[in-house]
Amino acid sequence: MSAQNYFQQEVNYKINVELNDKTHVLTGSEVIEYTNNSPNDLDILWFHIWPNAYKDNTTALAKQKLSDGNNDLQNANPEERGNISNLDFSVN
Repeated sequence: MSAQNYFQQEVNYKINVELNDKTHVLTGSEVIEYTNNSPNDLDILWFHIWPNAYKDNTTALAKQKLSDGNNDLQNANPEERGNISNLDFSVN
């Protein structure tokens, strides 16, 4: 059994967010700088966009909540829901 050399991935974040307290909307941007320090190439990076689970009645979360007897999300007004839009990913 061979020992793997230890490496540590590096991630740096720059987040800018502005709250419009009249419309209850957050507008922001985030820059993520990820450095792959492993000896292997990465084919995939996964991003979980959790706020999009509240986007509408068709999401897996909305369907699960309804199945569990909770219809709060089904009855929520659009302004009470959350989501992330305008995603733009680039490499290098």
